[in-house]
Amino acid sequence: MRERSHDVAGARTYDALDARHEPALAALEGLYEKLGRWPELAAHLRARLAVTADRREAARLHDKLGMLLGTRLGNAAEAVRSYLAVLDADPRNRKALEALRGLGLARLYPGHGPLVEDAPAKLAEYVAHRLEREREVLAALAAGDRTPGQVVARVYAGVPLALHPAAERSVRAHLDKLVADGRVAAEPGGGFRPA
Repeated sequence: MRERSHDVAGARTYDALDARHEPALAALEGLYEKLGRWPELAAHLRARLAVTADRREAARLHDKLGMLLGTRLGNAAEAVRSYLAVLDADPRNRKALEALRGLGLARLYPGHGPLVEDAPAKLAEYVAHRLEREREVLAALAAGDRTPGQVVARVYAGVPLALHPAAERSVRAHLDKLVADGRVAAEPGGGFRPA
């Protein structure tokens, strides 16, 4: 055990020097897991999320953080936030949806807005909204829109322009997922078209 603690201290030192060095970060993540150092693992995952630009890696980290928070640390509210972040990156991620449902939540206490008394119904609504947004993105592409900005202009026409950058991030996540599913093709220059 002492040797592993020494390894953790060494990895932490390297981590502090280069917060983007993937092999060191992955090694530290694995050590925290093997040692059952759950609060430290949660802090490490959050730190990695702060510097991760890759959407798939962010989704993986959020998924792992959600599982850790929900099963090891007993923090269902934070686990929900992590799983919702997974769904932002991949709106139809069944693992995240099942994890949310598996938390057995009766109520949701969102960071903003009113208390949600019927968590299962709200989660079902959330999933339905994501699927509807995906259909709207596909319809925009079928209508000739090719860039995320064009899709946002059509799909979010009634939304204030100040919110369009956030909407574009959501549309990009939908497009990435649709490309991975083979339903949309990426074009050179950043455009998209129906597959």
